[in-house]
Amino acid sequence: MKQSRIHPQAAGILAAVVLLAFAGGAVAQQTSKPELLDRVAWGAKPPLPGMRPHKPYSIIVHHTAVRQNPKTSLAMKLRGLQNFSQSQRKMSDGRSLPPWPDLPYHYYIGADGTIGEGRDVNFAGDTNTNYDTTGHVQVVLEGNFEIEQPTAEQIEALKKVLVWQAARWMVPISTITVHRDHAGTACPGKHLAALMPSILRELDPNYQPSSVKKKPRKKSE
Repeated sequence: MKQSRIHPQAAGILAAVVLLAFAGGAVAQQTSKPELLDRVAWGAKPPLPGMRPHKPYSIIVHHTAVRQNPKTSLAMKLRGLQNFSQSQRKMSDGRSLPPWPDLPYHYYIGADGTIGEGRDVNFAGDTNTNYDTTGHVQVVLEGNFEIEQPTAEQIEALKKVLVWQAARWMVPISTITVHRDHAGTACPGKHLAALMPSILRELDPNYQPSSVKKKPRKKSE
């Protein structure tokens, strides 16, 4: 059998991504989609006008900046986040912001590790901070990781989402970043941020931190 070669764009993607030789090149075979609560299952409403099509080339990890609440179902949390996102939003600093078309994130990981489908990943997410969300897959974990730790279940679910999306969009593991790498925010919180290098190194033993320049930090997202 002809030995497979790693396509340059696939450098840093996990061994879980199978590379097969084909016509002198290599084809990345997407890993299986993890079990998740899709939009139909949690009762999503249709998006509002204003969705922006994009092709992802990057993955960004966030926290919700709200303490974990394992007693509330993930479906209820996602419906609540969508209702908030699609309404006029009053911010803690007094700003009043217009509605977003849909949830700002593409994937939401609950405290118990359940993965929820958010905005269609083929459309750019949204943010209250100052960076262009085009091209980024937005993955959020429930919790305020400035003051609490992500659960073991969340970390395992995060790994699954990162592997899946990295394979799907040919994103090298070494380029996966967190919100505070792009904007002036503490997101995803100091406790999750401290875990990210070891998580990414577990996914790719050759992981080296990205050269993305970190932005000045603020207290919240």
